[in-house]
Amino acid sequence: MPDRGFWSLRCQACQKEFTIEVNPGEHLVDFAKSLPCPNCKETPDERSAADKATWHHVIGFQAKRK
Repeated sequence: MPDRGFWSLRCQACQKEFTIEVNPGEHLVDFAKSLPCPNCKETPDERSAADKATWHHVIGFQAKRK
């Protein structure tokens, strides 16, 4: 699956959805593990590091048009 494009994520703290843009050289997993939620401002890293379920859930993808 390509990384480049627009990804929809769901925050595990507040359950709200948000969209991020992933460009060449960036990796979705880095955002899902550490990006603060734009709604509640909580990052998955602020929660239990042992509980990987706290990563933002990936719920959608839209490829960039060239």
